[in-house]
Amino acid sequence: MRFDYSDGDPDQESNFTILQKTACASCLTESGYMDCRESLEFLLSDEGKAAIVQLHVDGIIAYVKSREQEEYDTFRRVYKRWLKKEKRSPK
Repeated sequence: MRFDYSDGDPDQESNFTILQKTACASCLTESGYMDCRESLEFLLSDEGKAAIVQLHVDGIIAYVKSREQEEYDTFRRVYKRWLKKEKRSPK
């Protein structure tokens, strides 16, 4: 079990199936709290739903872009090692 102390308290990552038994990236998000009328009304409103959807879309896009950059950086490192090994210069 891992713990997240980023906000000062020891949140636990539970053994949720979606986090443990998937072959692709997965995450659980907190989209707000229903513990007071004001929060609940926002979550149920069209504006609240649109805001939550947009935050999720932005997060997915940011994740995909970061993976693309990671893959590109990995390719460049491997390519540069290959060039050095082969004693070639980049074109």
